[in-house]
Amino acid sequence: MEPCNFLLNKTGNTIRSAMNSIFQSEKMAVKVGVESNNLETLYNLCINHYGCTIYPGNFLSDRKLADNLNVIQLNYPSASYTLGIGYMNGHYLSNAAKDLIRLMEG
Repeated sequence: MEPCNFLLNKTGNTIRSAMNSIFQSEKMAVKVGVESNNLETLYNLCINHYGCTIYPGNFLSDRKLADNLNVIQLNYPSASYTLGIGYMNGHYLSNAAKDLIRLMEG
């Protein structure tokens, strides 16, 4: 099975900076499959099974989520806002993705 790609904002973006801080503090090595400045691109890639993405929670409340998309809320000290982590039900997740999900779920 292929490892789960992370679909992340480009370096320098606020969300990416928060995630890099989390990855670094938790000593997580992640495979970045796509970098984009466009949140809609990342969201659409996620719901089409291309990987795990980080998406602002307030944006998620305005859209109908796919039935097979899991969303967990990120509550981490270095992130001063709410983020959602979307990943597909029943699809392979890398150990890094599983660790991040466990970490964020508390």
